Amino acid sequence: MANNISVAQTFERRGTTVPFTANESLRHARARVYEHGKDRVLEAVVPSLGGGRRGELMVVPWKDLPDFVQLNERDLQLHEGIPGIVGKNGIDPLQVRELVNKVNAVHSDDPDIRAQAQAQARQDGEDKEVVRMSCIAQLMRECGIERGDPVMANANTKTLVELMTAEESKAHFDLEMLIDRVFLFASQRSGVSVENVRDWLEPLVGLITPFGTVKGTQTDRTNGHLFLEHVNLMEFRKSVAAYLDQKPDEYGATAEVLLQVIDQTIMYVDERIVTLDSLLGSFANVFGKQDANVSYLIKLRRDVAFALDGWTALIDRWTEADAEDCKKAGSTEHRDMAVAYVMNFLPIIPHRELYPDDGFDTQASIERARVKIVAAMHSWSTEALDVELARRVEKGQQQREEEEAGRLIS
Repeated sequence: MANNISVAQTFERRGTTVPFTANESLRHARARVYEHGKDRVLEAVVPSLGGGRRGELMVVPWKDLPDFVQLNERDLQLHEGIPGIVGKNGIDPLQVRELVNKVNAVHSDDPDIRAQAQAQARQDGEDKEVVRMSCIAQLMRECGIERGDPVMANANTKTLVELMTAEESKAHFDLEMLIDRVFLFASQRSGVSVENVRDWLEPLVGLITPFGTVKGTQTDRTNGHLFLEHVNLMEFRKSVAAYLDQKPDEYGATAEVLLQVIDQTIMYVDERIVTLDSLLGSFANVFGKQDANVSYLIKLRRDVAFALDGWTALIDRWTEADAEDCKKAGSTEHRDMAVAYVMNFLPIIPHRELYPDDGFDTQASIERARVKIVAAMHSWSTEALDVELARRVEKGQQQREEEEAGRLIS
C-alpha cells in the first residue's frame, strides 16, 4: 500500500537498500524488519513507485513484492536471498552488498556487471590480506617503539607484504619470527594469552577490512570499500556544489537541502573513521577488552555502512550525467535531470542516529523540504523535470509571503 512520506527515526527503520534492476524505483528499494510485539515482519519499501513527485512509499511484505512489481531473473535471485541474511538487529548493508555481488556474478544478464562482481570479490579478498598485514605492522610499530627497536618501529604494510610474497624461505622464516614476537608483545600488553591474540586477530581483521589499511592516512589509504565510498561522496559534494553555484536562481532551495544532507553524512562518517583510527592506534590494547572492543567495532561498521547506504547509485547517476554534459560545451541538461533524480531518492540520516539524546526531530523539516522541492521540480502532466515550473512555484510562494507580511504591517 502507498503511504504519505514518513521520517524513519533509526537506520534499521529506514531499511537497507536492495538494488533491483527492473525499474528506476526498484533500484532504491529497501528491506527492513518491522517488529510488532513478538512478531517480526520483513518488509519491502519502494520509494516513488508511481512517479515520486509526492515522495510516497509503497510498503508491502517482502514475500509479496513479486506480486506487486515484475522482477527479472537476477532480481528474483536477490529477492529470495534477502531473508537468509536477516539478523537479530535487522539487515546489514554489508551483507546485502556481499549478496548483491554473488547474485550479479552469476545471474546478471550484463557480462560487464558479471565481470565487475567477480573482480570485486577478488578485490575484497586482497583487501583483507592487506588489512591483516597492516594490523601486524601496527603491532610491530608499537612493539618497536616500546622496546627501542628502530627496525620494528618503522615497520609498514608494504614491507610485510613483500616479505610474505618473497620466494626466499629465509624471508618467510624472518616474517614468522617477527609475527611470533609481536604476538608475544600484544599478549603481554593486553594481559591475555598468545593463543588468544592469534584467535582474535582474524575476527578483528574481518571487522576492520571495509575501512581499509590500519593507520593509513586519507592520502595513502587506497582500499576498504566503505572508506572509498566515503571518498566518492566527498568528490560528489564538490561536483554538485560547483554545478549549483552556477545556477543559484533555479536551485537555491535545492542546493541548501542537498548540500546539507551530504555534509551531514560526510561529517557523521568522518567522526567515526577518526574514532576508529584512534582505537586502532594502540592496537595491542584492543585484545585486552575483546568483547567490548568487538562490539564497538561492530557499532562503528553499522553506523558508517548505513550512513553511506543508498549513495552509490545516486553518485553513479550524477557521474553519467556529468560525462554527457561534458560532450557539449556549456550544457547542463543531463545534470539538471540528475539533480531531480538525486533529490527524489536522497538518503537522509535519521534524526535519532545524528542526535540520540535530542527529542526534537530536526531531520523531519529537511525531509518535508525535500518532498516539497521534488514536487515543484516535476511537471504534473509528464513527471519530467520542469525548472521553469519550479521557478514559478517558488516566486509564487515568495509573493504570497510578501503580501501576507504587508497585510500584517498595515
